[in-house]
Amino acid sequence: MPQLGVKKLDTRISAMLNKLDSSKFVYLLILVFSFILPQSAQADIYRNVGTGKCMNVPGPDRYGNYLNRQISQYNCISNDPEQTFNSDPERDPYRLLRFGKNKSLCWNTINGTTDGAKPFLYVCTWGDSGQMIDYERSIQRLQMSGKGFCIEADATGGNFSPISLKRCRDNYSLQKWTIIK
Repeated sequence: MPQLGVKKLDTRISAMLNKLDSSKFVYLLILVFSFILPQSAQADIYRNVGTGKCMNVPGPDRYGNYLNRQISQYNCISNDPEQTFNSDPERDPYRLLRFGKNKSLCWNTINGTTDGAKPFLYVCTWGDSGQMIDYERSIQRLQMSGKGFCIEADATGGNFSPISLKRCRDNYSLQKWTIIK
């Protein structure tokens, strides 16, 4: 008897699908995916942060700069040696961040993520010269700080100085954040 009920249900579903023409079926699929995709996209953001993958990355402006825009492929961060965020294979992807343009790392350790335990990384931009930043040294500065601050590097990439997040926001076009694991 239970098998008869399942068979009737199958027959009803088949009949419904037969009544739907192709255009209605496509519309139905779009409607279903419109509810599913926003949630999955949000999940991807949190799944990929700290892995060296960039999300929502726009192209450069007409001068080839990423200034005043979201993080470029050169500005991804990872604390996993298996992940490559530096597009130059000659560079060690674990120790160095390569910035295509002059930028600073702006850290904010105030909890604000889904698990409430991970710090933000802010990328602030200014100037137009390239530089290198030592990742491990940056992390040490982050761990020593109990509050949000920015690591500001000079044009050579050799000097670091903490600046306030407010100054970073006011003076250096605060950019899209990602999270360090």
